[in-house]
Amino acid sequence: MVLETVPAERAGRNLVTPLVGICAAMVILASGFRLLLLKQMENAGLGTFVAMLALFAALFCLGMGLLVGKGNIRSSKGIAICALLLGLALFLRIYCLDYASGDYNSFLAKWVAFFRENGGFAALNVSIGDYNVPYLYFLSGISYTGLPDLYLIKFFSILFELLTAWGVFLLTRHLVTNQHQPGNGTFLPGFAQLAPVIAFFITLFLPTAFFNGAVWGQCDSVYAAFVLFSIYAALQHRGGEAVMLIAIAFSFKLQAVFLLPLFLIFLFTRHVKWHQLFLFPVVYCVICLPAVLMGRPFSDIFMIYLNQTSSYPSLTLNAPSLASFLPATVDPVMWSKICVVVACLFVLALVTLAFVRKATLGSRSLLLFGLLFAVGVPLLLPHMHERYFYLAEMLSVVWACSRADRIFLPALVQVASLSGYHAYLVLQYIYPLKYGALLFCLTIPVLLHDLLQSSSPRYAPLTSGEEEETMSVSSSHTTNTLLASDPDEPFIDLSIIAELADAPPELDQDFEDLSCDLPSSLQMSPDHWNHRLQE
Repeated sequence: MVLETVPAERAGRNLVTPLVGICAAMVILASGFRLLLLKQMENAGLGTFVAMLALFAALFCLGMGLLVGKGNIRSSKGIAICALLLGLALFLRIYCLDYASGDYNSFLAKWVAFFRENGGFAALNVSIGDYNVPYLYFLSGISYTGLPDLYLIKFFSILFELLTAWGVFLLTRHLVTNQHQPGNGTFLPGFAQLAPVIAFFITLFLPTAFFNGAVWGQCDSVYAAFVLFSIYAALQHRGGEAVMLIAIAFSFKLQAVFLLPLFLIFLFTRHVKWHQLFLFPVVYCVICLPAVLMGRPFSDIFMIYLNQTSSYPSLTLNAPSLASFLPATVDPVMWSKICVVVACLFVLALVTLAFVRKATLGSRSLLLFGLLFAVGVPLLLPHMHERYFYLAEMLSVVWACSRADRIFLPALVQVASLSGYHAYLVLQYIYPLKYGALLFCLTIPVLLHDLLQSSSPRYAPLTSGEEEETMSVSSSHTTNTLLASDPDEPFIDLSIIAELADAPPELDQDFEDLSCDLPSSLQMSPDHWNHRLQE
């Protein structure tokens, strides 16, 4: 009897999955233990702990379900690694649940107390705060629970941070299907399949995303998630769904307006139809309807965003915008008007470029337009807060993970944005805001270069004005991906069928099936395939 020995390298690989699984389990247990040690849990009953534990357990299951569902992650090692990373992301957020920011103490806590003392939803007829009514629905809803409102407010933001990461995942996966097309950047071999998952976890571990929701208790992740889903739906040519999603995003936060010019470009490329735009006001009115039925005048709701634009006289509110270069002695009224004009010219220039090149705009070009709007508009406008680059932070991750040579962009955006977050949370500047604005300025030429390259007629989509397509041709023995580098002369990588050159006769039928699935310009007989291969 001969005993086979397992190589040490193979044995080491076999240990990876259980070790990662054990680490993931330990992180999850530590998260539960940390929940038990929270300050507000000391006076709360066991029911509060069980409820919060159930909420975060459901959040963990949701995240794993999204990642594992539909075969996104198949291997047991991959599932274990994802569980470890997701558990760690949630643990870090649970660890910060006790921190109460100035905004929570001065505003959010008082608003929840007001709803609790005045009948919850019945108090929606009163104008309170400067948030639009969808978020007030949430605040009035949690006033009925006996759970700590600080934890629930942060949990709501953390939930949408997870959904924002999923939106980044979807957009990245959509873009990397065309990552081998010339002019669209380079990728490490075999890395394309991992790129969406990597983008998902990069988003969860972004410092600004962490500080925004888990520490500060802000809800920028809510509107950002809907904006990302809206862009994804538009790129999938689901225009009606895209308009409804951007309307929901706008109903939560005015900052969704930064991406509205992108929908004008979607009209040029026919990703969105003109008649679908009516869904925007319809959805917005439907969302506001409960508050109107409770007695709040619609005119009052309509004025919320208009009042926000005049609530803050400072040219910048810890935002690393170009206004940070201006001295405090300048006339804020005059310079506000100048900044608005410059921002409008920036948007107009991009929209004009999109109209001129509308026949060559594919998904990657459209994503770049969105990223330029997300960076440039808050960079140029006055009265911006430090959190208003949230969409730029998310979309920069999408672009970096779909084009490996742009991995430095999220780093630039993070360093620039953190200057404002640090100023608010620590009450001191880690470095002058104008340095952060300068970093944002450095990203714009890079993005413009990528945009001009990706929208070049040389790399036009397969069909003018429509999205780039990847044609996958499958048989029982092989799968070949056909990518068009030029609309007039489709490119076929014949090396993929190299080992079929000497294929047995029984594979001829597979060649015929493969050829039948191609456009007429690409249909070839088995002999023709072999002839092309020999050439």
